[in-house]
Amino acid sequence: MSLKESILKVLEENRDQFVSGQELAERLNVSRAAVWKAVKKLRQEGHEIIASPNNGYRLEYLSDILSEPGIRLYLSPENKDLPIFIFDEVESTNSLAKKLAAEGAQNGSIIVAEGQSKGRGRMGRSFYSPSGTGLYMSMILSVHEDMNSALFTTIYAGVAVCRVINRFVDKEAKIKWVNDILIDGKKVCGILTESISDFESGMVETVILGIGLNIKTENFPDEIREIADSISVYHIPRNRFVAEIANEVLCLKHQSRKTVIEEYKRRSIMLGKEIEYSDKGRRRSGKVLDINDNGHLIVKEESGRVTALMYGEVVVKKAGLYKS
Repeated sequence: MSLKESILKVLEENRDQFVSGQELAERLNVSRAAVWKAVKKLRQEGHEIIASPNNGYRLEYLSDILSEPGIRLYLSPENKDLPIFIFDEVESTNSLAKKLAAEGAQNGSIIVAEGQSKGRGRMGRSFYSPSGTGLYMSMILSVHEDMNSALFTTIYAGVAVCRVINRFVDKEAKIKWVNDILIDGKKVCGILTESISDFESGMVETVILGIGLNIKTENFPDEIREIADSISVYHIPRNRFVAEIANEVLCLKHQSRKTVIEEYKRRSIMLGKEIEYSDKGRRRSGKVLDINDNGHLIVKEESGRVTALMYGEVVVKKAGLYKS
């Protein structure tokens, strides 16, 4: 860890108080001049650091730059050593994660970016990703599972994100099957899971889990302004969101599917709703009866035909509710 990162780590751990330059110098075995130079570099990178002649240095309460020390501070003990990759801007964290996975990146690796120029959602859609206001992260998860099991990662991730949101937001986070998180009927988060398969074994070797969460995004493009929103949390650093979501995802992967599905269903907006969906190129409609233990949407059509949707595009037929 560089001197700059070491100082940032100490300041992150002591956000509520000043740390004297002398204490930093002694703790890190450097001169006070070296401390000042490192602080200056951190400021140039955007970290808001208050300097007081009588008190020392303190990281401003609302300073919110993604950093490895800031993320590690909130990772659970068993996850403290996970590889973390941080970028100012990328086309897509998922695309980058796939590249890193192909190069041998470790299971549990976390990839985050301040912004995305070509953020991706499901069905070829884009995900609005302005710099500095949202959480754009991907995780590399080694699974060695069949496709059906690998797809369940989206279910785990939906529950994980809802849990973390509800630690900091009074309103309940809900799930629109299979990958959108809503508050008051508006989308605040999208989840995109992609798989890397072994063609010889027919098994999924790696899942790339992508999460885009609007934390303090305010100005949305006209085409999504009516259906998108932000959780509007300014006092919690995005570093903490990254770490706590990673903690929850990895924790939930070790819990039983039944337990996860029960929570997923409690948070779902789908049960009992009339929906439209696409099946083999045909538009169909029906009523959602259940979400089964594999995360499939169980739909009954007017004809009486019951279908288990594994994936696909679903529209809830109710005025005023988020629909895409």
